[in-house]
Amino acid sequence: MASGNTSSFQNDNLSNLFLNLDFFRLIGGEQPFTNLQVLDLFTRTSRDTSNYNALVLTLRNNNWHGLYFDLNYTFSKSLDTVGAVQNDARYYSSSYNRHLDYGPSFFDRPHVFNAVFNYDMPFGKNRWLSSSHAAVNHMIGGWYTAGIFRRSSGVPEIASFSGQAFGGGIIFATPAGAIPTVPVSSLGGGSVHDTGNGNLNYFADPTAAAAKFRPALIATDTNIGRTSALRGLPFWNLDMRFGKVTHITEQVRVEFSADFFNIFNHVNFLDPSFDLTNPSNFGVINTQLVPADRNSGARWIQMGLRIDF
Repeated sequence: MASGNTSSFQNDNLSNLFLNLDFFRLIGGEQPFTNLQVLDLFTRTSRDTSNYNALVLTLRNNNWHGLYFDLNYTFSKSLDTVGAVQNDARYYSSSYNRHLDYGPSFFDRPHVFNAVFNYDMPFGKNRWLSSSHAAVNHMIGGWYTAGIFRRSSGVPEIASFSGQAFGGGIIFATPAGAIPTVPVSSLGGGSVHDTGNGNLNYFADPTAAAAKFRPALIATDTNIGRTSALRGLPFWNLDMRFGKVTHITEQVRVEFSADFFNIFNHVNFLDPSFDLTNPSNFGVINTQLVPADRNSGARWIQMGLRIDF
């Protein structure tokens, strides 16, 4: 039994071990521990526990010399049983102890800052820089710029080692988090490090960092490692628009605009894998974060022409 299930013992694949034990018991004429006709029972429930608290600060300016802005900062903490939003089905590590999965929500971002602004440039008729010629005012007037800036801290990530450590199902299994043996802040992670040969990693020394985690112990641990989770990579992005509005007549106007998504062409990386059963890929950063409505995270330029009449 031991020699034939080496990987299951090493990776804490508890469900696989008991399934194989059951087959051995059947061969030996004994009753299995579990009903082999059922591997998983998938049940949806609304009895999870969640807890959210936040402080929101807002500074808004409706108009100051053509400048409009809305700044807001959110300091928050979200805790729940499984971690996902309502339309994302997740599964308990153990149906016998739901508290095992209680910890920071997978979407929890302690710090979020958003800024939205619009500035009408002071050129043209009745503005700071104007001309006595109507044609010149048409050329220099109507210019504006606008933008959206976003910055946030990373979401929780866990160093995982198995989806079956506490008996979780073989089909529906949430990876169990490993327990750090030192404070995660001392692991040298949280940003993009060049580990040599052009390889990028979340940790300055991924091999040393991986050695600072241990599997959760079924008999003594009361949480699967989410309470001391790693934090994913931070995010920031600036989108801007430059445009000009020209009034042809009192009821007709033409607007030309140029939109720059990720105007500085800043790279936001996708959070890496922290799978302890795959040491060669532990913390490796190799994918750029791509927005949901795009096929690339690089700078995106969009030109627009609008006629209002």
